[in-house]
Amino acid sequence: MSSLPRSVQKSQNLRVLQLNLNHCEAAQDLLTQTVFEQKIDVAIVCEQYKNVSAATWTSDLTDKAAICACGGNVFQEQPLTGQAYYTRVKISEINFYSCYIPPSITQSEYEVIIDNLVREVSNTTMNVVAGDFNAWAVEWGSTYTNRRGETLLNAFSVLNTVLLNTGNRNTFEKNGRGSVIDITFASSSLVRSCTWQVSDLYTHSDHLAILLEIDKTHKTLDDNPNCAIDIEKKAECLVKYVSKACDAAMCRKKQGTYRKPVYWWNEGIEALRSKRHKARRQCQRGRQTADFTMLNERFKRKRNELKKAIKKSKGCCFKELCNKVEENPWGDAYKIVMSKIKDYKGQAPTCPSLLKTVVQTLFPTQLLQRHK
Repeated sequence: MSSLPRSVQKSQNLRVLQLNLNHCEAAQDLLTQTVFEQKIDVAIVCEQYKNVSAATWTSDLTDKAAICACGGNVFQEQPLTGQAYYTRVKISEINFYSCYIPPSITQSEYEVIIDNLVREVSNTTMNVVAGDFNAWAVEWGSTYTNRRGETLLNAFSVLNTVLLNTGNRNTFEKNGRGSVIDITFASSSLVRSCTWQVSDLYTHSDHLAILLEIDKTHKTLDDNPNCAIDIEKKAECLVKYVSKACDAAMCRKKQGTYRKPVYWWNEGIEALRSKRHKARRQCQRGRQTADFTMLNERFKRKRNELKKAIKKSKGCCFKELCNKVEENPWGDAYKIVMSKIKDYKGQAPTCPSLLKTVVQTLFPTQLLQRHK
């Protein structure tokens, strides 16, 4: 729940990407580059190939639903952990949920999961609930409504949320067949500021990417407007004085771009991705023609070429990184390793004998006697 007082406004748009990675390594590799190119702030993913060891990544217990804060964004509070099939984080005052419920789940289990999710969402405000629910309903573009779709619609009807899926564009396509199983809900207070679309971005997954852009110009209400205005003025003054003190005491850090392309990206891979995307589009247009088999084979060949190129580039970059360690042990290899562990905070020692040894070792006896 937002703690901002009344009339405090945010003006920066938030770009969200939703995608089922289908347990594909190449799809997760390309996701990193897509985040950079599309300037994504929040990535909501399902069926990830692997989890990322970073403070800006969280996953559910099944490791099939995850959320990543991108572009310098951070989690505003502790992510929801300990839940299976869904997780939640708060970014820019909005609670984002990532969900994945596999087809193998029985109907009774499905209903329990949805009920737990609805109970969780009802305790938060300013929500975006997105994921692969493996449910069909005409409301989001399916040709019919199954039991899972009915369960999902009935459960979410008690929430103050709105379905964002528009049109009948498939979100999953494979072997000439498609369906709409990737769904996005948002709080009614966010709907007018949301732009939702199924993208043509190449993902290397059977699922298509969904792009959601949220206009962050919104106001949060306070029960006492006069008090809120007074608090806002005091907060502005405090920020101004603290900023002046910091500017006087230290040099301001130079700001560079925080979005960098993935280390293995090169012009050859970019060209292969373009060829792969072109072959995919030609295959889709030629489904009802005599050339479909040939087009489909070319599409698969281009897809494999791209996958192999990514693996080769990653392998070459890793070898180059290892070779540079001997020349410069504090170079890129050291920085990469430290970036993986910088967010780890070890448990403080509590053993009395250990603490006594630490104090006696670090602080000379003469110094301790002087301060008694």
